[in-house]
Amino acid sequence: MPKKTPSLEEQILDLTTKLKEAQEAQRRSLADYQNLVRRQSEEMSRFIQLANQDLLIALLPALQNLSVASQALNDQGLNLVIAQFWTALKEQGVEELGSNLVDQPFDDTKMEAVDGAGETVERVLTVGFALNGHVLLPAKVVVK
Repeated sequence: MPKKTPSLEEQILDLTTKLKEAQEAQRRSLADYQNLVRRQSEEMSRFIQLANQDLLIALLPALQNLSVASQALNDQGLNLVIAQFWTALKEQGVEELGSNLVDQPFDDTKMEAVDGAGETVERVLTVGFALNGHVLLPAKVVVK
């Protein structure tokens, strides 16, 4: 028995269905590609931030000590250069943790209790630092 040839309407319906399936597959592929590009961009950003984090953890204590020394020396040129360093770090997302912690509740995500037992910060021994909201170095505090 010979094979029945599909009518033109059946062929058009079949081709329309295949076209819709191909278009949907293309949309899914494009969405997958866009998601991949977005994830890669986020991962690269996190990688750069982590690389900066390690560098900042190494440099911030030295810059902090240099700031203390410059106050004792009272050298205007040195003070200017140190201020430029702090401004550049702030522009990159570094924020200081500690100057406003006295009488605040102790927060173990941002602080390290060096002495005392209690729930409230009595004194800040060493300020801490965060990079874009992520704590690099916790503030060292005395609690009461």
